[in-house]
Amino acid sequence: MANAAESDDGRSSPPGDFAWGATLPDDDPVMKDAAVGRRDAILFVIDLSRPMHALATRAGQAPETPSQSALRLSLHAVRTAIRHRIFAQDHSLAGILLYNTSQSAGTRFPHIVVHEELREPGVETVLKIDQLLASSAQQLTAEYGCVEKCAVGDVLWACNSLFVHAPVKLARKQICIFTANDNPHGKDKKATAFARQKAFDAMAYKIETIIFPLVRVEPAGQFNMQLFWQGIVQGNGEEGMAVGRSGLGDWRDLEAPIRIKDADTRHVARLTLSFGDGLECAVSVYSLTREAKRPIPVKLSKHTHEEVKTQRLCVDMEKQDVLLPSAVKHFLTYDNRQLYFTAHEMEQLKCFGPPGFWIICFKALKHLDPVFHFRAAHFLYPNEVAMRGSTKLFAALLIKCLEKQVMALCRYIPRPREPPQLVALVPQDTQRDANGKQTTPSGFLIVFQPFADDLRERVALEYNRPTASATAVEKATEHVKRLHISCQPQSTYNPVLIKHRRTVESVALKEKVEKETAEQRLEKDRLMDQTWPRVDEQESGPVR
Repeated sequence: MANAAESDDGRSSPPGDFAWGATLPDDDPVMKDAAVGRRDAILFVIDLSRPMHALATRAGQAPETPSQSALRLSLHAVRTAIRHRIFAQDHSLAGILLYNTSQSAGTRFPHIVVHEELREPGVETVLKIDQLLASSAQQLTAEYGCVEKCAVGDVLWACNSLFVHAPVKLARKQICIFTANDNPHGKDKKATAFARQKAFDAMAYKIETIIFPLVRVEPAGQFNMQLFWQGIVQGNGEEGMAVGRSGLGDWRDLEAPIRIKDADTRHVARLTLSFGDGLECAVSVYSLTREAKRPIPVKLSKHTHEEVKTQRLCVDMEKQDVLLPSAVKHFLTYDNRQLYFTAHEMEQLKCFGPPGFWIICFKALKHLDPVFHFRAAHFLYPNEVAMRGSTKLFAALLIKCLEKQVMALCRYIPRPREPPQLVALVPQDTQRDANGKQTTPSGFLIVFQPFADDLRERVALEYNRPTASATAVEKATEHVKRLHISCQPQSTYNPVLIKHRRTVESVALKEKVEKETAEQRLEKDRLMDQTWPRVDEQESGPVR
């Protein structure tokens, strides 16, 4: 925890990225997606010109023996990326666009084919890519053609149009271009200037352009970004799919094994933080790392295969009429009498006050007991857009909490008609890695606390406890120490989810479902026996 620094005018400056009078920090990953209901979208743009049919290698990667054409390398990478988004980012949008074709389809621009519209990818998208991979170079040329006169400016314009006409609001937009031609327009200055102008327009719409270059084997050479593509990707931010200021994409991100479901930081609620009578600031609540679960199964009709929806109706048993909600009353038996309540009165009984945070007191951080943890924490951040001056008040509270090493105990009502919860606002300062990139933003962690009647005293039971020898205790202590490993929850793979994904994917793509054989299970047991020596009676003696 870092204390506040002194500014030029003598005032204490907020920790981390807060600044007096500023709105929101630009490099804060939490605020990148503050809109509710917005999704990420990505367009894979593949070049179909003649250089893409030659043997090639991935630029920027370790030397490898070329065995596939540049087009097949691109299609394999796109197929893996689509499968990853289906599992890890199930609500994101993806599309595929082909250019340098002799025909056009799905757009008004020449030599461009929209192979897959911008939508949620599914089995159909993967099967279409498999059809392209199963086709030979002659078949692809006969179906789509092969030219080298498509303007890159038209490609960027077509991508921008697809993003504009997306079916939902988009929070993040990316264009991934796969090409083996480092100078598509040669000495045509007019086409180059037009492409750079459209790239500038894409940046104005917050569209990130990433280049995945491929190096041809014959003629041997390198992919020179400075000839053309550097002017297209210049100005890209440092966020995104492992893209730096050079604009080169990382092939490892596209072809990485699918092992974990992404848990992006998402906006939960916009509330107020009350300090007392007449003093409050606007804040936003964000979800952090949470448990990934298997998708809920959807019930389908046996005859029409449509989703079955449940509808609840109240029916009068005497008249067999459907009752309106206003005609239904609830009652509570008290002293042999029935007390009736209307639906509105029942809602009022559940209302404990307006949603928000109310500071009760401050306590030292040493009183935060990890034993009290019973659910995942949230993150609190100021909302300058909803109430001007919230950043200043929020930063002042954060400074004092970091200086005095205290936390704020609050009453928290997340939504109307929900019971209040006791939470602790734990201060958190900004942390950066060796490259200066922010890894932890400034703000408060919302740690949920139990109430007094939720705590129970542990009573020691008196019984004849078994005793063990000193050797057995030593062996058991060694095993317990080996169980303690340093890891992050984000990097721990869930084998249940991995097996579920593989099974569903195999059934959907009509592939063979991999099953673990008895030999594989015995091999795992043998490896565990080698890693974890057994504590048997011959070594440690029996337990009495």
